Amino acid sequence: MRKPAKKTTQSKSHGKFIFHNRYLLRLHFDLDLPLFPFCYEDYIQEQPAWYDSRPVCFCMLITAESGEFLFRTGGQEFRITPGKVLFVPEFQEYYYENERPYHANILEVKGCHLTSILSSLKLEKAFLMEMDETYMLRMRRIGERTDTADRTEFLRLMELTYGLIAELALKKRQRQTDSSTPLARILEFLENDLERKITIAELMRHTGLSKSGITALMRKHLDITPMRYRMNRKMERAIYLLQTGLSIKEISQRLGYSNQFHFSSDFRKFTSSAPRDYRAFQRHLGNWK
Repeated sequence: MRKPAKKTTQSKSHGKFIFHNRYLLRLHFDLDLPLFPFCYEDYIQEQPAWYDSRPVCFCMLITAESGEFLFRTGGQEFRITPGKVLFVPEFQEYYYENERPYHANILEVKGCHLTSILSSLKLEKAFLMEMDETYMLRMRRIGERTDTADRTEFLRLMELTYGLIAELALKKRQRQTDSSTPLARILEFLENDLERKITIAELMRHTGLSKSGITALMRKHLDITPMRYRMNRKMERAIYLLQTGLSIKEISQRLGYSNQFHFSSDFRKFTSSAPRDYRAFQRHLGNWK
């Protein structure tokens, strides 16, 4: 049995595992890989415990083989039970705890193009999805071979890992389509064409709802106004664009700002950092191995 992973100074934890296998990437390539599995953890927690972490530069797929535990991230709370997969995007603070014994699996995924891949798949927020046992089995098989020394096999694992993530994205999209509720129509409109300025009147025409009806739905389900929600989506997009070679001015223009100082002000409200400082922070995370 492998020794439990050491916690970083950025995290706090309480409680010991009674079983912990950790499969960590062993191969190192001469080029940056777009997306790859770099760590897989299979562990059993028997006593009540908790774990608290600052933002990390990888995304996670999290499942429970047995028992259940509570996971908080991105202002949301999820109860992970067998048959469900929690997807957590990169750069998210998170916290989880348990009251009863549970058996968890966590697949952690990195890559130089991870942010752009997740953005293209519309996977910028955490969500919980029911998946069949075949999906769980594929995830475990990938995880348990993450530390392979065979380059050919590892390249195949990269392909399979992308398949896992893309499958989650497709099922999430299908679920949203199947449940085309008024709220879903509102969010779809607010999340598209971020470079264009929109009005409440346009949103009313798109959804067939009144201004008060739209606001009430957003307040009830998300506790946020429509325009604040759209601004948040713009800031999430800005976080991705800051990893490209675009200037701050170009990024602000792509997000519909005529004034880059207005963009910087909104970004600071969202992240508590100026765009330039956050870009330096992301580069630091990207160099963390």
